[in-house]
Amino acid sequence: DVNLIVKVFGPRCAVSTLSLSSLQINNFNPEENLALYCKPLELYNFIRHRAIENPPYLQRCLLYKIRAKQKKRIQITISLPGSNNKELQAQNIFPLYVLFARPTSNVPIEGHSPIYRFSQARLLTSFNDSGNNDRAEATFVIPDLETLIATQAYGLTFILVSRG
Repeated sequence: DVNLIVKVFGPRCAVSTLSLSSLQINNFNPEENLALYCKPLELYNFIRHRAIENPPYLQRCLLYKIRAKQKKRIQITISLPGSNNKELQAQNIFPLYVLFARPTSNVPIEGHSPIYRFSQARLLTSFNDSGNNDRAEATFVIPDLETLIATQAYGLTFILVSRG
């Protein structure tokens, strides 16, 4: 005769101990076995649900810092409003690439144009007509101004490049 001790966790993490003999184990019907299995499963679901709603301390700190950093960023949107100028429409300037660039040095080289480092590029394919935002805007997310000033990359430049 073998005794089996089973600890069952309730929904509020209360522990109840159940002592079973080998005769009782053999006489279990499937519904009782399922009842013994479901209680630890309820505990697992309770712990998982609580972990999702209330993440551990370190994870909360990291998420807070990431969200705070994202809130400091600046979003810049460049769009070309719909134009009544027939000359501009006839030139077919699209697709138009908008490049976000920073000058690499403040000293201009004689006879040469400034040198830029490109970090982001967006594509404009049409004028921004009222309510039609399909590829008519180029949106850039840049770091906050304090970070840009600290890294001495304050000279922000947007360059428009057309294929036509």
